[in-house]
Amino acid sequence: MATGNVGVPGEPTQTGTALIETATGAVQGFAPINQIHQHLCAFHFYATDMSRQVEAHHFCSHQNEEMRQCLIYDSPESGAHLIGLEYIISENLFLTLPDNENPVAHS
Repeated sequence: MATGNVGVPGEPTQTGTALIETATGAVQGFAPINQIHQHLCAFHFYATDMSRQVEAHHFCSHQNEEMRQCLIYDSPESGAHLIGLEYIISENLFLTLPDNENPVAHS
């Protein structure tokens, strides 16, 4: 029986592959992923068109008191698409960013 995410291009995942993924998932470490303990939902605006926005689900790990590292998905549901990575930082850290990073940072 083949499985896969609906709407994702490519051949569906075969049963043998799914079984291997299940078995290896039981013995492999996922320490970085297991550190994710926060889910934030926000709307992100398109940089080239501020009239358009996308719902963005941030799954974040706490790096320290001034930084969170987040994987951003288009949905909180199974099969969601990874659409970005973002660091949420304090104003203190934001003010220390070099000028060349300011265009990719936002408040």
